[in-house]
Amino acid sequence: LLEGAHERGINTAIETAGNVPWAFMEKVLAHVDTCLHDHKLTDPERHKKWTGVHNKRILENFKKAYETFPDIDFIARTPLIPGINADEEHIRAVLAFIHPHKNVIDYELLPYHRFGLGKYESLGVVYQLDDYKTPSDDVVAHLQAIIDEAFGRSGQESEGAV
Repeated sequence: LLEGAHERGINTAIETAGNVPWAFMEKVLAHVDTCLHDHKLTDPERHKKWTGVHNKRILENFKKAYETFPDIDFIARTPLIPGINADEEHIRAVLAFIHPHKNVIDYELLPYHRFGLGKYESLGVVYQLDDYKTPSDDVVAHLQAIIDEAFGRSGQESEGAV
């Protein structure tokens, strides 16, 4: 599908957490213009605790993707969950990871919400994050300011990006 779209001059994009074998990423990225990708947690132990998997392959895939596909625009994203990753330490760690790669054109924050709760209930699955709340506007603004500074832009340029 992506290859056919590219052949027709259609701009293509994917969204991924990157937890797949490199061969899969490489095959898909060859036909992508923009890649939105999650950095849920950079610390391996915290990542394992909260997602159930280690992040070694994920981080290796993103680093390799940035280097192998310099013409793709990458947009890093963090789904912010207070008490899990909505903290300065995590945001700065992601910035340190992506900063050397000029094709990572942005870093977006996705404040946690509970929109998926109904889907879990309809499937009879326990929603593990039921007790978590959306991060406060102050927390999001503070973390966004760190990102804006790293990308060399004023806070007004990123309004609405959160």
